[in-house]
Amino acid sequence: SFLQILLPMAIGLFFFAAVASTEVAFMSELVPNRVRAQVISIPSSVSAVIFGGTAPYLKSWLTAYISPNAFIFYFMALALIAVLAVRFLVKETRGRDLAN
Repeated sequence: SFLQILLPMAIGLFFFAAVASTEVAFMSELVPNRVRAQVISIPSSVSAVIFGGTAPYLKSWLTAYISPNAFIFYFMALALIAVLAVRFLVKETRGRDLAN
């Protein structure tokens, strides 16, 4: 039914909005103004090509040869790596001049 499609989509978009709304501020605090465009855009574009471009093929392969749930675990592992990297590698920027 329409509600079975609408409810999961609304929940997913809620979490996407929570991440996307803070991502720009988070990324812009990491690097100085003079190199911000290059430091944010180039890795973002390259990672979109590598992960976004190969994801459908990887999902098909994992589903066919390993398990229908293998791609979910792959995605969860990437998310865990990202959370750990942010937790342990990113420094707090409170009180720091962001112009430099």
